[in-house]
Formats: sequence, structure tokens, C-alpha cells
Amino acid sequence: MNKAIAAFVLFCLLGSAVAQPTSGNGPTDAAAFDSVAPGSPTFVDRLRTPCDPRFRTFDGSCTNDATDMNRLEGSAGLPQFTYFTQSPPNLLFSDDLPSPRLISNALTTQTMDVREPRGLNELITFFGQFIDHTLTSTPTNNGNEGTIAEPAFIDIPEDDPIMANISRSSLFFFRSEREEVSGARDIERPINILTSAMDLDSVYGPSKERADALRTFTDGLMKTSANDLLPLNTLGLSNEPTPASNFFVAGDARPNEHPVLTTIHTVFLREHNDIAREIKAAFPEMDDDEIFNNTRQVNIAQFQRIVFDEWYPAITGRTLPAYRGFSRSADPTASILFTTASFRVGHTLVNNQVTLLGPGLSPMSPLDLTMTFFAGVPPITANGIEPFIRGILNTGAQKIDLMVVDALRNFLFSNIEEVIGLDLIALNLQRSRDHGVMLYTDVRRRFRSGRGRIARSFADITSDTNIQSRLQSVYGDVDNVEAWIGLMAEDHASGSSMGPTMLGIWEEEFGRIRDGDRFYYENTFQYDPRILASIPRLQAALDGEDTMRALLVRNTNISPSDMPARIFFTN
Repeated sequence: MNKAIAAFVLFCLLGSAVAQPTSGNGPTDAAAFDSVAPGSPTFVDRLRTPCDPRFRTFDGSCTNDATDMNRLEGSAGLPQFTYFTQSPPNLLFSDDLPSPRLISNALTTQTMDVREPRGLNELITFFGQFIDHTLTSTPTNNGNEGTIAEPAFIDIPEDDPIMANISRSSLFFFRSEREEVSGARDIERPINILTSAMDLDSVYGPSKERADALRTFTDGLMKTSANDLLPLNTLGLSNEPTPASNFFVAGDARPNEHPVLTTIHTVFLREHNDIAREIKAAFPEMDDDEIFNNTRQVNIAQFQRIVFDEWYPAITGRTLPAYRGFSRSADPTASILFTTASFRVGHTLVNNQVTLLGPGLSPMSPLDLTMTFFAGVPPITANGIEPFIRGILNTGAQKIDLMVVDALRNFLFSNIEEVIGLDLIALNLQRSRDHGVMLYTDVRRRFRSGRGRIARSFADITSDTNIQSRLQSVYGDVDNVEAWIGLMAEDHASGSSMGPTMLGIWEEEFGRIRDGDRFYYENTFQYDPRILASIPRLQAALDGEDTMRALLVRNTNISPSDMPARIFFTN
């Protein structure tokens, strides 16, 4: 390959890498970033290996152990779930819809702040990103070494107000890695290289190799760097944007994507080590493995308590149907619709600036969001994690709607060398086309009932006549509206921060992930009775105490008086 072509390949793949996880780029755990094909040695091993009655696997197998085949559901490297039996629309290389960049310009340009009307703060945004990075990661299919695999570049309109003069006519985009669905020959779906369980693989990793690299193997502790921060990647682990040793590393490969995300990773890492020390003090005879496994179990329990009982009710304004115990028939695999469309709600919640606050909520100089993408170590070492957390606790999120700030829509990752800037919304739409996400009206019919089930006009999506007109100008017919656009444009349901179709998707998705997980935190069979009796924070989570606040108090120097009365809302 000559130097000019090699440079182009690197440029394209870097632009793709920072917009979506790539295949493994580190020698320690590269294999864990590959798909798991039906009948492959990994697939067969997961079928044959007995399920532990108390502790989770790292790869997510045995989350549901109802049958041999159930034990693979939700495990890493397998195809995602679908709610639909009909064939998905084939839109990626067709001319049936406009360019995603044209749609982004026409529908999602934000010219002013529109804060979330229920008072949600930015913790709702970035904890949601942390959930996403626990739940799903779909790598690009990079093909053989030195090649560009399956490009599906996004056309830039000639009159584009920002990108028309960037010396190229398209935004780089590469298709996701896919794998055949077991038992369904010739059907492929995008894979998920994380587990679909709410199991903190964002902290521990989706493979034993990654988990082992992050452990100290002394008293159940995990590795840290100076000032009790995430370890630096001297471990040979796959990491974004590069596996270099000057970036933090965690269970998921994206902890450096944004400094606030890094702080949340840091809180849960510190919590792990704090639990481990408490268990060691209570049971000095326990060995490293026993302490580590029990600590991981307690940390996951608290995380699940926050996700299902604190964060989910805050953003939806609803609670899930009452938990009735582990369901052997519930498939806990994350769905294409959820990961590719409805859970990308956080993109509308983000502000253009990152607020930093000192003790007593004293103002500090904010950071421009465009300069924080994959900034890695410097913002954290310069400020510590506390100013970021005080900032997100006391700053309102943007409203869930079609409007998206310029930092995401025009200048995504523009601070990274060789990346001119990307449009996250254009990428969302192209990814939906790549993954075969059903169109909005099909989704609405599946997840709504009664009179609101069918959308016959744009007025059935939104009462805002301006948005109706713009939807009409872009799509022409309501049946052409793409899922992400329709879901974000919907009028909000009463008492909620989202529309009724998205509420329906979330209730079913979070319900499946909870009910199909035999280790869901309320299933107390899994806990060592000694731990349950002697580690108060586990019992506090089971008793329904405010777990997110407790984690922040334990693992930061933030005074409770600097926290809002409701942890996911501004005062």
C-alpha cells in the first residue's frame, strides 16, 4: 500500500473509531471485540460450561440459565435482539430518503438553550451514557488489515452551512460488525461486544482477560492511578481513541470519551475498592478471589438499584411494573431498536458547555464541550472529579426534543487530530439505516395501543406546527419518518420527559433486561448471608435508600449541601 492510500485509510478509520467503537486495538483483549459465530469454539464453550449458582460470568453467559440455549442470551459478541418479525427496511444504499446530514440540518439545528421542563439535571445525561456503555457497544467492521471495510459515507449537501468547505463531499461512516443469528441461517444482525445485563462491565469488562488486567489480585482490589483515579492504560488493553498509555482505561473501552463520563467511572471504581476494604476488614480470612467476587456483586447491586429505581423513574416519570421474580422466558438481550434509536435520547440532553463548580457551588471557568471529547487525563488531573460532579448536579439538561447543540451536530470530536468534525445526528440516522431499524410508524404500531397507535399525519407526532411543517418538507409522508426523528419529535406524555412511544419501548426493554437476569439485585439467593448481614450498603440498597447520593458522598469530597434535594434534578 502506498503512503497516500495508507494515510487515507488511517484518516478514515480514525474518524470512524472516535464515532463508534472499533474492533480490539490492544493485544491483551483484542479477541473479546470479535463476534461469536454459531458453532464457534467460544459459542460451544458457553453452552457447555456449567452456570455458577452465585456469581455472574464476565461475558454475560448464564444471565438466564433456563435452558442451554438461554444461557447465551445477552452474552457478549452475539447479535442484538429484535422486536419485529418482518424484514427491516433496506435504506442504507437507497435514494428513498434524503441524506442524513441534510435531515440533521433541516430538523435538529439548535439556536438557543431549551432546558428540560421537569428540572432534570446533567447527571441524568451522563449517568445515562454510563448505562449505555455498560449495556452496548457495536464495533465497526474494519475488514482485513490495511483495508477499509464496507464504507457507507454520508453525503454533505452542496449548500451545507458548516461542512460545504471541508474539502470533501461526504462524512465518513463504516458499517457495523454483524453476525449470523443462531438457528436462523442467512439472517445477520449487528453484534454487541458488551453484555446486555446491567452488570457494570463498564467497570469490570466483558471478558475475563480484561477483568484480570484491571485487578491487583490483592485483597479484591482493582488498579488505580495517582489520586485514586482510573488506571492508565499500561495494560495493553483495547481503548479509545488509542491504546496509548497516556489515556485512562476501564472495563469499557470508552472512559475517555468525555471527562464527566470519566468521573462516573471513577466513582464506581472507588466504590469497588471501598467495598473490598470493608469486606476484608470484616472477614480477614477471605482470599482475594472471594473478596473480589463478593465486592463486584455488591457494586452491581447498587448500580442496578440506581438504574431501575432512581434513574429510570426520574427520566421517564414512571416506574416499571412491579418485579415478580426472575422470568425464565424473558430474553435479556439488548435490542437493535433500543441501542440504535430510542436510547440515543441523551444526544438531545447535552449542553454546549461543561459546567465546573467549586465548594459551595462557587463558579469556575466552564469548558467548551468541543474541546473535551477524548481529552483524556488532563481535564481530570487539572480539576479532580468533584468540580465536574458539582457541575452536572446543579446544571439543567436540555429538553428531549429534536434540537441538538452544535458541539455534537457540527463539531463532534473536532478537537482530535485528523478529525475535521462529525455530525452525531447524521451518524445516528445512518446507523439506524445500517442496522435496519424499523421506521417510526411501524415502531409506534408495535409499542402503542388504542387510539394513539396509528400516526396518520405529522400532527399525530407533534402538536408543534413548525415541526410538522419541517417534517413534511423533509420526509413528505409520515410513513417515511425514521425512528430516532419521530421518537424525539413526539409530544411528551403527561409527567414525563419523553413521548408515549418511547415510554413503551423503554418499559419493555428495561423490563426484559431486569426480568431475564437471574442475578437481578432483589434476588437475594445470590448473596453470602455473611455479606448481607455485615455490609450495610447492600442492605441499604435492598431497603430502597438513596443509593446514588450515598455513592457520591462516599467517593468524593463533595458536601451534601452542594447536592440537590433530588439527585437527578436541579433544585
